[in-house]
Amino acid sequence: MNVKKRMLSILLSVTVVIVPMMQVPAYATDVKNPFASVGQEKAETCAKQLIVDTTTSDFFEDWPWNSTTKIQSTVPMYDYDGNVNAYLFRLNTDGVQQGYIVVNATEGSFGVESYSGSGDFAADIMAQRRLGHPMQASDKIIHHSMMDFAVQKNGQLLNLESNQVISASKSELKQSYAKALQLQAKSNQIEPASSWDGNYTVKGASGWSPYVTSDFPQDNNCGPTAATNVIHYWGTRRSDVSATTRSRLWSGQVYLELANLIGFHEIGGSNPLLMRSALINYGKNRNAPALGDDQRYYSAIDWAFIVNAIKSNIPVMLCTNFAYDSSQKYDFTYHMFVAVGYNRSSSTIDLLVVDGWHRIVDTVYHYNNAQYLQAAAYARWA
Repeated sequence: MNVKKRMLSILLSVTVVIVPMMQVPAYATDVKNPFASVGQEKAETCAKQLIVDTTTSDFFEDWPWNSTTKIQSTVPMYDYDGNVNAYLFRLNTDGVQQGYIVVNATEGSFGVESYSGSGDFAADIMAQRRLGHPMQASDKIIHHSMMDFAVQKNGQLLNLESNQVISASKSELKQSYAKALQLQAKSNQIEPASSWDGNYTVKGASGWSPYVTSDFPQDNNCGPTAATNVIHYWGTRRSDVSATTRSRLWSGQVYLELANLIGFHEIGGSNPLLMRSALINYGKNRNAPALGDDQRYYSAIDWAFIVNAIKSNIPVMLCTNFAYDSSQKYDFTYHMFVAVGYNRSSSTIDLLVVDGWHRIVDTVYHYNNAQYLQAAAYARWA
């Protein structure tokens, strides 16, 4: 897929480093109530405009949507007070239901958060596994942040992905949710650097079928799954890597070796501080040393770091920040995934990602800065 695409919204966080919780977020003065819902009609108009953009712009030349694409069904998501804060719009193209658009429906962060041309929404995949069906309005899924969801089940509040009981109090969760909204609102303050405008997808992304977390039996395994996808990319998708190196990289127990190197445990997940070293040591252990590497944390991460890697055909591992942490209770932790493409105009930045939930590389998150990222890293073999 030649990603000349206009992608749309990313929030990001991590694990070993504890970040002080923020209190009441400071929003733009022209937003009277950043938590208020903008309403379904406005959110639907936003989604429909994205469909029009993809079918009329050259930036979407390989995108599967066309003039028949329409909204087939709508599922609201909620905050901790029962207010609608996001909408999932499932799409239908040529009579086939596929793809989605998610719109954040709060005044402070209104806009498209993520979308996919043919995949299923992450919370749909989680709900199918944990509830036995795709997300429904009656489930009242809580949309805590971009990649974090919760659900009431048997009188308890559960993390939708891990299925673990959330120990945090409602006030703590609302405080964390306010922080997430603040970070997303800040992501709309784009970095004014026109020299970064343009679009690119790493070589070999077209037709790639990456691994997803459900391919492996452990919970909280986004870290080794993301690292496995990085190695799978260099070991199978790049003809400019020598055949010897490719065979050494992609053989044997790849996932298990990377899980050990990245410090993976089912309770707590992986160590984001080890993302780069896991990739480097994996190569060394197989007599296939990396030709280059880098890692950044928090404020050291910027758009230039990510886009320069992608423009050099280097996928980048990203790790989001804690959605909630208090006394090291990681009820909502971080998510690790891989960025493989970007599109930036003067007003938006969008990332094409391999997120650990979709087997097709057509999932997009809107991203403008690194406010919500905990770590970014890569190693390369070409």
